[in-house]
Amino acid sequence: MTLAYFDIGAKRVPGDRVIARPMNFGQPIAGETPLRYSLRLAIREFCDRTEPQYRQCVAELQEDIAAVGTEDEGVDVAVMRAGWPPLETLLRDHTPLASEFLKVYLAIEILNVWASGAQEVNDYLLNSFDEVTVAGNEVTITGICYRVSR
Repeated sequence: MTLAYFDIGAKRVPGDRVIARPMNFGQPIAGETPLRYSLRLAIREFCDRTEPQYRQCVAELQEDIAAVGTEDEGVDVAVMRAGWPPLETLLRDHTPLASEFLKVYLAIEILNVWASGAQEVNDYLLNSFDEVTVAGNEVTITGICYRVSR
């Protein structure tokens, strides 16, 4: 398994020094300065390691929609209308939809794949999953994180 690196400010930080914030994800941390992070990955590696979570999520959404229907026009319905495509197809052909879908349904799961630090030993807490972009054969995830004060 390849170790991911996060670009945080002007630093390149190994994924084993970073974790997704385990509680209050998305909430500001009083007295701490938010920092932008980005994570760039080969699209194939991203899909290989996150397709299982995506497929499970799609299966659960398909069951829910079959049981209760589609009264709203949420991102789940948009992915359904796109034909429940494989993750790589969703990323390449429907990037804005993929970004929103992953943010709504799989942000923490995806971040936990790449941010492999231990709760007790980490330097940064990822606090948001703002956007997914695709350029060529790369996927980039961006968001906000905080440096851990010790």
